[in-house]
Amino acid sequence: MKKLLACFVFFMAGLACCQEMKSFNINMTNENRQVVKTGFVLSCKIEAISKPDEINDPLTKKAVKTTCDIIDAIHKGDKKRLAELSYSQKEIDFYDKLLQFQKITYTSDTVEFTSQIKLADKRLVFYKTFMEMNNMKIPVNQFTMLCEKDNDFVFVMPDERESMIVMLVSGSLDNPLFEDKSAPKKGEVLHKMSLCKDEASGNDCFLQFTGIPVTGIDVNTYDDQHKHANATAHEIISLFKSSLNDIKTKSTEEYANLYYTKQSQKTFTTSLARMQKEGLETYLARITNGGYIIHYIIDAAPYYIVFYTQKENQLEFSEKKTKKYNYIFCIRENQKLKFTNYLKSNTFFDTLIKKNIIDIDKAIDPAKTAK
Repeated sequence: MKKLLACFVFFMAGLACCQEMKSFNINMTNENRQVVKTGFVLSCKIEAISKPDEINDPLTKKAVKTTCDIIDAIHKGDKKRLAELSYSQKEIDFYDKLLQFQKITYTSDTVEFTSQIKLADKRLVFYKTFMEMNNMKIPVNQFTMLCEKDNDFVFVMPDERESMIVMLVSGSLDNPLFEDKSAPKKGEVLHKMSLCKDEASGNDCFLQFTGIPVTGIDVNTYDDQHKHANATAHEIISLFKSSLNDIKTKSTEEYANLYYTKQSQKTFTTSLARMQKEGLETYLARITNGGYIIHYIIDAAPYYIVFYTQKENQLEFSEKKTKKYNYIFCIRENQKLKFTNYLKSNTFFDTLIKKNIIDIDKAIDPAKTAK
């Protein structure tokens, strides 16, 4: 009996180890098209599939086999087989569009399975295929989303939340895993926001990041007497105050050069150039008369996301916004903190907000009063 109990404890310990949460650094593409790590972290249960031939779990075996069948059918251009392996006509249409591209681009049959994520009756299987270019094989992260149907697996298109998880994992698979984000410093809050709460599988996917509460600081009246205790917050609020003063006296081009990154200068000056004279005067008057009230900062270094409103809690509709706040990205360029509104860098975070995948307002408001 003792041996049996010992075996059970050992089994449960191994099971717990397999099911522990793993964390991935999330990459973004900066304005120079370089991939950079950020302070955003994806945390969920991800199981490695390093050696498919040694898989013991029958469902994982079945998922890997189904993925292999799909890849084989794509290489052969076998639409009939793809129809058998797909959940609905929508998936068949997807493959129909993909087939020609797949045949031309992916000429290697080599596939390396990497990992899987279980979500209720679905699972995401990640693998690498290889694109041949200039006589070189370039690895490309791919996935299949499988749904259980009639004791089998079939391909199914991911919904918006699942697509976001796929995008974040695919872009981070080559990053080393680390166990946990370091504890927040004084004046910071560590957020764990659910991207997908899955009680059926017990695999909740979280977005983790550090926040800096700012209790409605008026940039106009900000000075050393009201200096924020957090050095990053102080630097960002000072940037806003300086920009508020200079927008009154500098030309559009001078102002853009001082306060926007090189790529974003074009976006900023072009957007103002499109305004008629009266509209531009109204826009600048609203900024200079109302100023900014800063409410919260997300530290996702090298990016910072600043949430603010203007006079009388107004939201500027031409800018990025949540339900309650405007927000803008900052990043260091040549050692100097600058604004960036170049969308290439910010797509994933904007999508999280616009698709209501996360409710950032809900996270910010309680955190503003946190000690």
